Amino acid sequence: MPGNVKFTRRLQTNFLTRLKKTGNVRASADKVGMSRSRVYQFREQDLTFADKWDEAMDDYVATLEAEADRRAIEGNQKKVFYGGKEIGTTQDFSDSLLMFRLKALKPERYRERKDGKEPGNVTVIRKVYRDVDGPENGSRDGNGDE
Repeated sequence: MPGNVKFTRRLQTNFLTRLKKTGNVRASADKVGMSRSRVYQFREQDLTFADKWDEAMDDYVATLEAEADRRAIEGNQKKVFYGGKEIGTTQDFSDSLLMFRLKALKPERYRERKDGKEPGNVTVIRKVYRDVDGPENGSRDGNGDE
């Protein structure tokens, strides 16, 4: 019975090791024979354990971030088939992971804009197009007519 098991130092260490690898509290608690609610209770009662829990989660997040970076920058090799036969490989990169990382690392530059303002040089590019195409809304005569 998970509720009757004493949460020994060894079980705590095993829980934290599993948490660091998976980031999953329920699976980590199950692995050491504890209930999820019991480990949360223990976390509230023991500040040292709570700090170690936070460190384990930080380590898990760092692992995920490193893997996201690897997939975005180095990519994954994928086999290429033709006529049912493997003919080579291709490198597959993740643009969406790269954008998520950029938004996380530099939110002021890469976040979604809801205020109508655009980041960086996009405004300058639009101004150049306006100068070439005509004033404001892209018309040639400035009155909205082509």
